[in-house]
Amino acid sequence: MVNKDLFKTSFKMLMNLYGTEINEEAFNTYYAMIAPKLDDIEFREATSKIVQTFVPTSQVKFPLPPMFLDATAKSGTPRAKQAISNLKYAVRRFGRYDSVNFGDSKLHQTVIFYGGWTEICKWDDREWGMKEKSFIDTYNSMQENPKYDHLAGIHEANNSGRFNVEPPKLVYEVQGKRPFEVLEYKQSVPMVAYKSRHHEKLDISNVSEEILTMIGGLDG
Repeated sequence: MVNKDLFKTSFKMLMNLYGTEINEEAFNTYYAMIAPKLDDIEFREATSKIVQTFVPTSQVKFPLPPMFLDATAKSGTPRAKQAISNLKYAVRRFGRYDSVNFGDSKLHQTVIFYGGWTEICKWDDREWGMKEKSFIDTYNSMQENPKYDHLAGIHEANNSGRFNVEPPKLVYEVQGKRPFEVLEYKQSVPMVAYKSRHHEKLDISNVSEEILTMIGGLDG
């Protein structure tokens, strides 16, 4: 965990260097995304590398949070690529009619961000080729949130509580793996009638895009 005083001092140096003022809300967002993932030494190394390599543009005036993590090889990309591999496996194994649980709320949120499980099931190799990088970036920007405990398939989405619906397929169990995190999915009865909480639009935005908007709107 990065010491907050060190983080604040380093940011003041970067703001002076790049001629950009970061407001308190943006600073707190940066700290929440970066500090828990690095220690003081790693953060100093990342800051030093950014000073040497980052070139401001009219759109990106200040280094974004993933750049600090990339600078220390802690961007989370290996996990994101594994998540995509799990996702493609589940598409082939289960398809769009079954609901699925990957044991990874970051993946659940990312899939919802891109239109939901049934939409992702339509993606072919060409679509993945165009969207995989942005999918990884979105995945890495998400925060763990047990609220997003599964993805609804067609059977669940069209049910509205009228009929019994099978609980989500536990993808990680079928693959013989452990979930990335423990998710609270209530299954007191093997077959239950329930209405999904995930039919509504995801009430989050791409964090990197949000930060880019905050910074881009500031005068350098």
